[in-house]
Amino acid sequence: MERIDVRRLGREPMAFRWEEPAATLGLETEPAFRHAISVEVTARKIGAQVLVNGVASSLIRLECGRCLEAFERTVRADVAIAYREGTPPNRRVDVIGDDEPEASWYEPPFIDPGEDLRQIMLVAMPDYPVCRADCRGLCPQCGANLNLAPCGHKVEGTDGQPGRGVKVPEGEKET
Repeated sequence: MERIDVRRLGREPMAFRWEEPAATLGLETEPAFRHAISVEVTARKIGAQVLVNGVASSLIRLECGRCLEAFERTVRADVAIAYREGTPPNRRVDVIGDDEPEASWYEPPFIDPGEDLRQIMLVAMPDYPVCRADCRGLCPQCGANLNLAPCGHKVEGTDGQPGRGVKVPEGEKET
């Protein structure tokens, strides 16, 4: 795991780039993460805080929410973490309270961003993955994948195309 040496940081951003195996971040049990996580961040020290900003990305394997076919897509997540030196006051290291959901702490002289990156990548996963915008899905009557060939069934309320009846839930975007 790449660590950030706080002793080398100043007010000017210092760039860091590395690739991390999914297993190093604790993502080996997540079936989507079969490839390394690429991390490109800058870090700088401002007062008592260390600010880490940038992007983490990985090619992930998903299952389409419409046709159930497997596909791969790159997921990119913004990284914006403010670290404080030490451990949270009056708290165990492994417990984060509801009043400080964004608090990240480090023990000098290194910052190990592994747990923060793991959480960022998990949150970046799409809620409703779709292999492509025009995916026709499965026929609700016979289960045929309508991307491969029409099955001949007509379902009311879907303009005659069974796969069109599947809509992305409101507030979520297709990937």
